Amino acid sequence: MKKISLLIFVSFSTLVSLFLISLTIYLNRYFGEVSLTQIIFHLNFANNLIVDSDEYIIEKFIEICLYLPAIIYIILCAVIYLLNKFLYKDSLNSLISNKLKLFSSSIFLLSSILYFLLNINIGNIKLNKLDVISNYYIDPKDLEYNFKESKNLVLIYVESYENIFSDKSIFGEDLLQMFNTDHFKKKGFKELNQTILTNWTIAAIVASQCGLPLKNVGIFSFGKNKGKHQRQVFGMKQFLPGAMCLSEILKKGNYKNIFVSSPNLSFSGTGNFFKTHGYDELYGKKEFDNLGLKYEGKSWGNGPNDSFLFNFSKNKIDNLISSSKFNLTILTTDTHEPNGYLDPNCKLKENNIKSVVKCSTEELYNFIYYLTDKYGDKINIVVVGDHQFRFKNNSQYDGKDRTIFNRFISDNQKIFYRNKLNFYDLFPSIVDFINIKYVDNKLGIGVSGFKKIDIREYNKRYNLLEENILNRSKFYENFWKN
Repeated sequence: MKKISLLIFVSFSTLVSLFLISLTIYLNRYFGEVSLTQIIFHLNFANNLIVDSDEYIIEKFIEICLYLPAIIYIILCAVIYLLNKFLYKDSLNSLISNKLKLFSSSIFLLSSILYFLLNINIGNIKLNKLDVISNYYIDPKDLEYNFKESKNLVLIYVESYENIFSDKSIFGEDLLQMFNTDHFKKKGFKELNQTILTNWTIAAIVASQCGLPLKNVGIFSFGKNKGKHQRQVFGMKQFLPGAMCLSEILKKGNYKNIFVSSPNLSFSGTGNFFKTHGYDELYGKKEFDNLGLKYEGKSWGNGPNDSFLFNFSKNKIDNLISSSKFNLTILTTDTHEPNGYLDPNCKLKENNIKSVVKCSTEELYNFIYYLTDKYGDKINIVVVGDHQFRFKNNSQYDGKDRTIFNRFISDNQKIFYRNKLNFYDLFPSIVDFINIKYVDNKLGIGVSGFKKIDIREYNKRYNLLEENILNRSKFYENFWKN
């Protein structure tokens, strides 16, 4: 019985160790730096995590995280079997061999756990337990809004789009040159920073539309109320139902909210979020297929490329412009790591991230030119990268400008009151940018970049948020309750 227990423990610990090492290699290679919060969040929405991922990413996960550990384990078993057969003849040596197996497998397991944790951004939870969300949160429900002079909004999240793509020392040319002319360059904040809990797509969307971080709840919550707001296994029925976000403010002004993206909407709870917060129409791969719309090529999640999304959005806007106010939110995917997804319509044929960024930039520029040329007095446009690009070799980019690309395009001159912004600040900034009037310069935990604030006060606030945002917040957990 002891031999069987030993065999089970050694086999299990060895396989787990190999899996953790392989998983670390996989995450570093295809996603760059990944936070523990990000991993746990995706487990909360695990019912669609694998199904709706890109086939290439799934294949590499199976190869690296499943096949590779299995092959190595089989080789190790074969080596141990041969050593026992030819080197250990008597029972004493056999006993020592079992002790060595137990010791070595235990050390291997502990080492692999440590290796995994060292390569994951766990974050630093402060011992002072400062609840910065409770301290700084301004509830949009408590404010009145005036929509008399408000504009239509086109909000574009561009996958992994950051200012480093303008660095000629890395790429040999400015890949974002179309947006770095004086005309467009003056229409953005110099420092839009990726911070803790805003370093993946859905987290950036939540921060920029609700002024709140995306913290782990549900089956991964702790305390007396653990799981009480959980309504279905491995997934939330509603996404931050207690929070009032951008689209719900716009609803007060009779806006129509529309979301357009390439993958299936179920991935990472994206569709869940937009449905919870009042979006009237949502379009992803499944919806395009159901409508019988044809598209060449495949982007992230096997959906259509960016050019298709922009053309689809043009038609939507043409039909909406004279009928009602609207917010059209677009999430692109062609520039998704590791290598991007080259649009077959692109005149560049070398399939690499450099070509993809140039082509996606051109498609984005043409779309914006179309809107400003036809509807410049009626539509304000916000373009923002959702997070930094996760390069395979991060050390090459140390010390480089890793700020997020952003442009606020309007026919009216807007005053940028400061250079520095985080994703929470985008929430009130967007509301101000489209001329919705309210008596404050803050919404959620964000501070508008289009209204004045003492820069010393802002910097102190910014640093406290970054240092303490991972702290447990019972105030925040209420946003997940109906």
